[in-house]
Amino acid sequence: MKKTLIIALALVMTLSLLSVSAFAKGETNYVTGSTVEGPAYKDTYNGNLADGQVGTNAYDNLWAGFYNNAESADNNYDGSTGVITVNFGEKKNAIDSIEAHIWDAQGTSGIASPSAIKAYASVDGENYSYLGDLTFGAEAIDWAVLELETPVNAQYVKYEFIKDGDGVFMFVSEVAVYGTPDGTGTDADQLQTETPDESTPADESAPADESAPADESAPATESAPANTSSAVSEGGNDNDGGNNTVLWIVLGVVAVVVIVVVIVVATKKKK
Repeated sequence: MKKTLIIALALVMTLSLLSVSAFAKGETNYVTGSTVEGPAYKDTYNGNLADGQVGTNAYDNLWAGFYNNAESADNNYDGSTGVITVNFGEKKNAIDSIEAHIWDAQGTSGIASPSAIKAYASVDGENYSYLGDLTFGAEAIDWAVLELETPVNAQYVKYEFIKDGDGVFMFVSEVAVYGTPDGTGTDADQLQTETPDESTPADESAPADESAPADESAPATESAPANTSSAVSEGGNDNDGGNNTVLWIVLGVVAVVVIVVVIVVATKKKK
């Protein structure tokens, strides 16, 4: 009896470890060292999106800003959609998590909220497959994350930031794409997924948002969001996408405790 219980305990622990591995993110951030093309507003709000540093509620160069104002010559997106493209330099395997660290300011100080952040992947940089929408974090400054059920192989990942509400800026401080270099996945050009109609970028020739007031061309430091005490993670690999891993760890621990209790009870009865 005791031997059988020990074997059962070993099996439970093995299954728990396998479950954790199955739901863990890839260990490599492919964005590190890659070419990132994205927003850059004048000499400020043109932060490096691949340096591993995330912004806080301070208006500084950790943030990069998509900007649109009909009365300014500094427009750098078309009024509704801002695009960030990451080129890894070569095809990367088993991409399973796509993330962006954003400021969802809801119009505060001219910083608009993105109504959606859509992710695409491509092998050749010409033909992109839609992967899904990133899910926003609970805090105003947080990681938006898309976890892929089926890993993807790609050389390029593209983000589309769809502007929502008032404001002339959309702020992002970092992007991350996680995967497993020796893992397996489906090449992006084989996915054959179509872009949803609502995510089609606006016509580049369309006039910019005429309703954007000229005096909102730069965020006002006195209008920082009320939520200033929330901590910001140093990277996306330990945020929302890690919830599944934590769940499986907890379940594994509970299973081990149950088995140990059974062994102790059985041993006492035998004596």
